[in-house]
Amino acid sequence: MNERGSATENEMISAFLRAEMDSPKLGNVYRGYMTWCGLNRKSLIDQADLADAKANHTRAKMLTAIQGYRANRGLFKGFPADVQWRRVELTHLELGRLKYSNFPRWITLNGGSRSVVDRARSIETDLTVEKVKDRIKAVAEKVRQGHYFPGLIVVEADSLDLILVDGHIRATAYVQAEPSNEIELLVGSSSLLKHWAYY
Repeated sequence: MNERGSATENEMISAFLRAEMDSPKLGNVYRGYMTWCGLNRKSLIDQADLADAKANHTRAKMLTAIQGYRANRGLFKGFPADVQWRRVELTHLELGRLKYSNFPRWITLNGGSRSVVDRARSIETDLTVEKVKDRIKAVAEKVRQGHYFPGLIVVEADSLDLILVDGHIRATAYVQAEPSNEIELLVGSSSLLKHWAYY
C-alpha cells in the first residue's frame, strides 16, 4: 500500500459526490436535488474548488440530505465524527484487503462473504445478479480502456480490513480488470468506526 498523505473531509465528500452523481441507483436523486436547489454541477462537483468554504458547505449539506452524513442516519448511521482521512494507492494484487460494507444487499449478493476478491471471482457463475454483473463488467471494460474513476472510499478501525463506504461496483470491477496502474483510495481511520452500522 502506497501512502500518499493526509486528506480532508471536504476531499472525501467531493469524491463521494463525484462518484455518485452518475450512479444508476441514486444519480437521479443527486441531480434532482441540485436542480431543486439551483446548483451548478460543473462548478460544484466536476470542477470542485476545495478552497471555497461555501461550496464545501453546500456539498456536505447535499451528502447529509441524501445519505445522512453527519446526521447519524442512512448510510452514515453510527459513523463517528473523529474520522481522519488519508490518500493511499493499492495495486490490483492488494485488493484482497477490501471488504464490502455490512449492508444486507451486498451480503446477499455475495453469498455471505464480504470479500471483494471472492465475489469478483464467483460472479460469472451466479445467475441471480445479472444487473449487477452487467454493471461490473461495463466498468471493468472501461478500466481496461484506461478510463479514470474517482477513488474508492473505505474505512478502517484497525490495520487489517478496509471496508468500502462507496465504490462497491468499481472495486469489484478493478479485481476483474487487473489494471496495471495503482488504484486510488481515500481511507478513513477511527477506532470508533466499529460502531458504524455497516462496518
